[in-house]
Amino acid sequence: MFMTEHFYHEEEAMKEICPIADSGRFLSHAEDHANLSDKALDLVVEITETSTGGMPASLAENLASKLETHFQRFDKYLDS
Repeated sequence: MFMTEHFYHEEEAMKEICPIADSGRFLSHAEDHANLSDKALDLVVEITETSTGGMPASLAENLASKLETHFQRFDKYLDS
């Protein structure tokens, strides 16, 4: 839920600050948010189905890796 809310607010801010010329970059960024949200949902379902009470380390590492890739590809450019 946190990720979805974060992505929503980030996309709203991007709409305000990004010029129309960057619309393709915005769409790619928003699409990656959707993919990350889907992956997080898959993890929640898997955790619920296994009922282990926690996220297996390999799944946590996989999501962390995807988030790091997202940051390097998209978010670090928002600061400039």
